[in-house]
Amino acid sequence: MNKKNLLLSISLVIFVAAGAQYKKASFLNKTGRIYDIGATMRVLGNERSSAFGFFLSYGKEGEKRIHHWYDTEVVLGSDFRYTTVSSYNANTPVVVSGKTGSDISIRYNWGYFLTDQSDAETKFAPFVNLALGYTGSWGYGTVSFSPDEYPEKNVETQTSAFVYGGGAGIVYRFSDLVGIRLSAAYYGILDGKPSSTVFPKLVNHPAVNFALRFKMNRGD
Repeated sequence: MNKKNLLLSISLVIFVAAGAQYKKASFLNKTGRIYDIGATMRVLGNERSSAFGFFLSYGKEGEKRIHHWYDTEVVLGSDFRYTTVSSYNANTPVVVSGKTGSDISIRYNWGYFLTDQSDAETKFAPFVNLALGYTGSWGYGTVSFSPDEYPEKNVETQTSAFVYGGGAGIVYRFSDLVGIRLSAAYYGILDGKPSSTVFPKLVNHPAVNFALRFKMNRGD
């Protein structure tokens, strides 16, 4: 089994186990179920532009500080531009530029509220969280060379990666049913040792998220 398949298998096991735990904890009950609709921005840097996208989340929170949720996130491509040399002549510089394809991520998040959640009147709810997921791309994107010579360092063709990370944020509740979530996180890409002749599409990066939150507080 190669590394990609191994990581994918690990991810699937984690998601299945998490789903089983949710079911055991009556996760599908309407009371306390949360839904987030939001926007995200990856701050990539290192010859890459930021990437923007959107996400849908669902999970469960209650009076306890521990809560859980899943993210399904679609991120549009980012622009890149870097300089290398021709693979045929080390004295010829080649500028490589283009745009990556869009990708979709699925993450499981474990969160912990830093304040007591038993008071129904609580408006601000700061939290920290850990995340684990998988990202896959459905488009190669575009790339061009100037001059038109094959570069020594070319854009990677890999379309998937195992992702892990953590962050912090705050939930503000306008009412028992509606609120907003503002959060930031840092994600690492587990993809083995990078090659000096490959320009990776996705690297370790921070991200910021803003979402509108809906909460179900009835059991019918």
